[in-house]
Amino acid sequence: MKKVLLVLAVCVALFLVACQPTAHTVAPQDSEVTVSFVVDEQYLADDVEEFALPARTIKAGEALGALSIPEGTQTTGLLSEYYELVWCYDQAGLKEYDPAAKVEQDTTLYLVQKGLRYRLTYHYDPALAFVGEFADAYRYGEAVALPNVDMGDGYRSTGNWYYDEEHYYTVAVPAGANGDLELIFRPDPVSYRVYYRSGLSGVAMDDIDNPNPDRWTIVDGKRMSLLPAAYEGKTFAGWRVRLNQGNKITINVDGEDVTYTHLQKVTQLDFAFIQWGQFVLEATWE
Repeated sequence: MKKVLLVLAVCVALFLVACQPTAHTVAPQDSEVTVSFVVDEQYLADDVEEFALPARTIKAGEALGALSIPEGTQTTGLLSEYYELVWCYDQAGLKEYDPAAKVEQDTTLYLVQKGLRYRLTYHYDPALAFVGEFADAYRYGEAVALPNVDMGDGYRSTGNWYYDEEHYYTVAVPAGANGDLELIFRPDPVSYRVYYRSGLSGVAMDDIDNPNPDRWTIVDGKRMSLLPAAYEGKTFAGWRVRLNQGNKITINVDGEDVTYTHLQKVTQLDFAFIQWGQFVLEATWE
């Protein structure tokens, strides 16, 4: 009997719930949002006496689409030809309006003066592990950081993005740049000086025929082979290293220790030793 009464009570409760009026929930797509527009009077042309831009109402979750720049507005100030008016989500112009963005709530858009937009095109080795974003455009008056890559031993910490044969940017397109840019990445190797001594009393190196370079980079190779020098009346007997300090130096060459000693005869120099640089190559004669 108790079981029957329990079942009846449950059924009555379910019936009462089912009979309650259901509250109507408004779906997001059924609601509307308002987009308002703010235009600072400084952007109004001199002949404009009255200006009003009505708000627009759309369904929540829809995109507003492309917006035109209202008639009667213009850029202002010095170098105004390098600027344009742009719709933004904030008065500072930090976030530009996106025509494809869905509007989920009431929104205010501001007309802001920003530098003209220019295209960026990059040319580089895709095998390099660049760090940073490849921005597809920049605006006049706004510096844009450039991606870069650690080229490793023998190179400067950053390479150079050349925009013509002689001129380049290193870490950013500066705020004063203008125009579409094609940037070509070129690694920047460090050039190391190699010093020589004639090995002859009273004879300067300028008086000796020395075919060896006085600078070397990693691009030239990991080893610098030495060619014989020449001096009239003398027979060249080889090159030796004179260390500027100490009697020997041990350097790491491709994971192995290589030792150079003071006055050691050499036929080639490791790049790591040239990087160290605390030595002079001295000619010997017979």
